[in-house]
Amino acid sequence: FKEYQHQISDEKKAELIDGSIEESHRLHRYIENLLQLVKLKHSPVELKMHKHRIEDITQHLESRVANPRFKMDINVSQPIMVQDALLEQAIYNMVDNALRYSPADKPVILKAYDLEQLLYIQVMDYGEGIPKQHRDQIFDAFYSSRTGDMGYGGSGLGLAVAKGIVDAHRGHVHVIENVTDDEGTQFGCVIEIQIPVGLTHE
Repeated sequence: FKEYQHQISDEKKAELIDGSIEESHRLHRYIENLLQLVKLKHSPVELKMHKHRIEDITQHLESRVANPRFKMDINVSQPIMVQDALLEQAIYNMVDNALRYSPADKPVILKAYDLEQLLYIQVMDYGEGIPKQHRDQIFDAFYSSRTGDMGYGGSGLGLAVAKGIVDAHRGHVHVIENVTDDEGTQFGCVIEIQIPVGLTHE
């Protein structure tokens, strides 16, 4: 770049710099997810569970995502017992996956609600969806059936890490059927985690 910088327009320089930054972010995500996956797979996960409000986790997540396409609909009446940093990472990976694999003019929606003693977290996008025959595989490490990140396939690690974190919380994560609404076809992943009986905000 230094050798040819005088032959490149300012616009092209900015484009190359933006591309380099994006690639460094991709590499950082890859390394972070790979290390987390190795940790989840090869050593017992000792969770440091504490009582949290889901709103505190999602507010921090929103600032971390920092994307105008990201929308939240949070309606959880009970506190939850989780390791907040890990749950945030699981949700972040699902949101990041949805943002990369869906149209740039469509929202990605995080919904959280509780029903009886279960916490439900849904991440919905309006991408191309996943064929039914591949839906059981998308949480496998290194599996990727969609194209994202400006046309490049993902590492296939983010959703595997999310599943490992949810499993450690004795929860369940799965793909929901494609649903067509006014915006188009929705595709989503759902996290379900048990809420202990008698847990209060006090």
